[in-house]
Amino acid sequence: MFALLSVVLATMCCCHAISAKAAQKVNVAVQQQTNVTFPSPGIKGGAIRLHGTLTTTTNSGSKKKFGAIFIHGSGPNDRYESFAGTLWNTDAKPNALKPKCGVVQLQHELFTDLTRFFVDNGIDTLAYDKRDCCRQSVCSKCVPTSEHKYPSTCYYACMPDVEPQQVNTQDETLDDIAMDAASALLYMQNQGYEHLIVVGHSEGVAVSPRAVEYYLNLTKSSVVSHIILLGGTQRDVDSHLVAQYQRINQRAKELETECRNDPSAPYSKELIESMQNIEMIAEQMSVALKDFFEKFRAGQYPLDFTYNIGGYVTGTYLSKWMAYTNVSNYERILRNDRFNRIHVMSINSPTDMNVHEEDYASLIQVLKSRSSQVSSSLTNIQIIPNLTHYMTNASFVGPTKQHIIPQVAQSIVDFIRQTPLKGL
Repeated sequence: MFALLSVVLATMCCCHAISAKAAQKVNVAVQQQTNVTFPSPGIKGGAIRLHGTLTTTTNSGSKKKFGAIFIHGSGPNDRYESFAGTLWNTDAKPNALKPKCGVVQLQHELFTDLTRFFVDNGIDTLAYDKRDCCRQSVCSKCVPTSEHKYPSTCYYACMPDVEPQQVNTQDETLDDIAMDAASALLYMQNQGYEHLIVVGHSEGVAVSPRAVEYYLNLTKSSVVSHIILLGGTQRDVDSHLVAQYQRINQRAKELETECRNDPSAPYSKELIESMQNIEMIAEQMSVALKDFFEKFRAGQYPLDFTYNIGGYVTGTYLSKWMAYTNVSNYERILRNDRFNRIHVMSINSPTDMNVHEEDYASLIQVLKSRSSQVSSSLTNIQIIPNLTHYMTNASFVGPTKQHIIPQVAQSIVDFIRQTPLKGL
C-alpha cells in the first residue's frame, strides 16, 4: 500500500528520484555481493531486463540450498527498499517523543536488513530494482500531460551504472510487478537453489501469491517453500486509502494540539500552520476519494486516464490493484492445490501507521482459514506490538538510520528453520 510521508502518498509512476545515497552499494558483513541481471516478459507493461544484487553466504559453494527474493511495497523502490522521511513525534509508540510538538527524520533499508539476517543464517538473497525505479536525470520525461495521460514510455534506470531502458507505464499493472517477481524466482531456480523463499512487504503482500502463481506456470518443478508477508493488508484499496487520509487528519490534529499546548517548542508556529494545511487536504481527499472510487467502480471513469489519488496512477493500474486487494481472489490463490506445500507466515503490528488492525484483519482471517483447512503447520500468524510499517521500533528512539528489530528477523528465521526441509 502507498507509504505515507506526511500527507503525500508514494506514487507508482517512475518520475521519482532515487537519492545518490540510496543508489550506493550497501556493505553487509560475511557475504559476497554480485550485480546480476535477468529478463522478465512482463504482462501488459512489456518485457524488461531487471537489475539487482545477489548476496551469497561465504560457505554457499555449489550447494545453494536456500535462496530468497524480495517483493517491494508501492512506489518506485530500489533494490534495498530505501526509505527516508519525516515523521511526527506524536506518532511514536508506545509513548510520544519529547517534546511532543516536533518531528523526527528517519531512514530505513528493509531489504538490506533482511539480507543481513538471512545471510547470517545461510540463506542467499536476490534484491532487484523495481521496474518503475528511476534516476532524476531521466525522470522529467515521465510526467502527466494536460490530457491526464502518461507518455507511452518511461525509464527504468535506478542505479548510476545501469543503462536506462524505456518501459511502458501507461499499460503497466500489478500483473507486471508479479511477473517480475516470478522471473526472479525462475532466475534463482536456474542458479541451482533447492528451496526458495518469497518475502513480500506492504503492497508486496498482495503481489506475492500471484507472483508464485505466475512462477508455477513458468516451471515444471517448483522449489518455492515459503512466503513471508510483512506489513500487508487485504482490505479493498479504496476503503484503505480513504481510511489512511482520515487517519492522517486525526494525526495532524493531535500534533497541532500538542504544539498549541507547548508554544515554546521549536518551530511550534510553523508546525501548527503545517498541520492545519494537512488537515484541510486530508479531509478534502478522504471525501473526494470516497466519491471517486464509488464512481470508478461503477464504470463512470475511463481506464486510460491518469488519476491523482495521493500519487499518480492510471485507471488500468487502479482496476488491477482493486483485484489484487480483493479478499476472495487472494483466498482463491492460497487455496490452490499447488500451494498446499508452501509455508506462509505473516507479521503485522497494531502500531503500523500505514496498515492498521482493521486493514489487516481480512488477511489474518484468510490465513486462519487456510490454517484450518490445509494444515496448521503451514501457516504462522504473528502480531508484534510497537512496530512501524518498516518493521523498525515504533519508539523512533536511536540513530536516524533505523533497523528492523531482531524479533522480526528471528521470527522469520525460526519459522523457516522449523520447516522439515534438509540443508538449513
